[in-house]
Amino acid sequence: MDSASIVKRTLEYQKTAFDASYNTMVILQGQAEKLATDMWEKSQIPKESLKAFTSTVNDYKKRRDDVKKIVDDNFNNISKLITL
Repeated sequence: MDSASIVKRTLEYQKTAFDASYNTMVILQGQAEKLATDMWEKSQIPKESLKAFTSTVNDYKKRRDDVKKIVDDNFNNISKLITL
């Protein structure tokens, strides 16, 4: 095996590991969000607080997806550099 193929396989492994970790994090965060939302809805906390919580969660999801896109783009850029 040449060094380029070793680097490419290592990069593929890293991408797979990142994707698995990311997907696990999304699942756990989704469950935590559901639990927290259910708790807030059943409590006596004002609805404005629930709206603020929901807004924060939505912002967090957007940022999380932005980070995923950046990482994916960079993995693709590195793959292109390796194949040159």
